[in-house]
Amino acid sequence: MAGRSALFESGRGREDRGALSALVRNVVEPSMRRAIEDRFDDPTFRLGLVTLVVLLAQAAVATDVLQAELDWVSQFAPLLVYALFIGSRWRSPRADLAFGAAIVLVSLLVLSLAFRLR
Repeated sequence: MAGRSALFESGRGREDRGALSALVRNVVEPSMRRAIEDRFDDPTFRLGLVTLVVLLAQAAVATDVLQAELDWVSQFAPLLVYALFIGSRWRSPRADLAFGAAIVLVSLLVLSLAFRLR
């Protein structure tokens, strides 16, 4: 079979999950895969991703929808809540959920104030 990669010729990538998942499964070492999976189990990492998505969405809504320019405190208010989470020693599923909700609610509060003040 000319033109096929060595991955498929070896028979290791013949599952129906697609070439990319087969490549990741066969190229990435199991220890690295476990490290990546363990990273998503870390609540600090998950809340960091939530904060990143909320900050990007807040910036997009503020500039494109509301045509408002936020000051730096309002712009980074969700990041300040994340910093409070990092500084606190609360590490329970309820605390993770509470801080995640607080990040989203602070962003919504900032956007609602920007809407009212424009």
